[in-house]
Amino acid sequence: MKGRLRNVKITEEAKNFSLISKEKIKDIRIEGDKIYFEEKIFDDLVVEICSGTGDFLTQYAFFNPETLCLGIDYAENAIFRAVKKAYQKQLDNCKFCCNDANAAIDLLKLDCATLVYINFPDPWPKRRHEKRRLVTDKFLYKIYNILKKSGKCIIITDNEWYKDFIDYQLRDIKLYRPYYSQGWFITDNQTFCEQFPFYESGYFKKAISAGATVRFYVLDTQK
Repeated sequence: MKGRLRNVKITEEAKNFSLISKEKIKDIRIEGDKIYFEEKIFDDLVVEICSGTGDFLTQYAFFNPETLCLGIDYAENAIFRAVKKAYQKQLDNCKFCCNDANAAIDLLKLDCATLVYINFPDPWPKRRHEKRRLVTDKFLYKIYNILKKSGKCIIITDNEWYKDFIDYQLRDIKLYRPYYSQGWFITDNQTFCEQFPFYESGYFKKAISAGATVRFYVLDTQK
């Protein structure tokens, strides 16, 4: 999540509706081809890492009520904004967890997610912040474990330094293959949107208005 947000006031009712603890993630289970959570049954599980203020995921949940949507972000104020949006729209298929993505992903069941989006992750380009960088080959292995057969990991970034870093992480990876014939990513958002659900967040709009080139990486599993 980029930048700082002012403290957000949020009701306990909103928290109880949309905010889940890291431990609660363990309750998401898969039986056959269905996802079960909080006495509800869903067709799919979609996970958004770096969910920010929830612009993307709440829209996804609204247009895909049969899908359980889980957003993960470490920034509490951003998560609270996301929770308020889900509560205001009464999206009972949209849940958010305020936690480190590495720790949260470890609690998901194997082969449970159809899509994992990593939306505009912090690049952390300074060497002293190296351990904070999310999109590493090690983390992508974790994502692979939670993806269903034919599942996809989608990484979206506009940061030039991070693009090179991601390319480096993918150079020798064996568990995935490029979804696109021309390589790991495309930069045509219209083409991407024709193939995968995508809803514009505030950060995406800001990147486009600034003239940045956004890359859409799509990693296809080889299960």
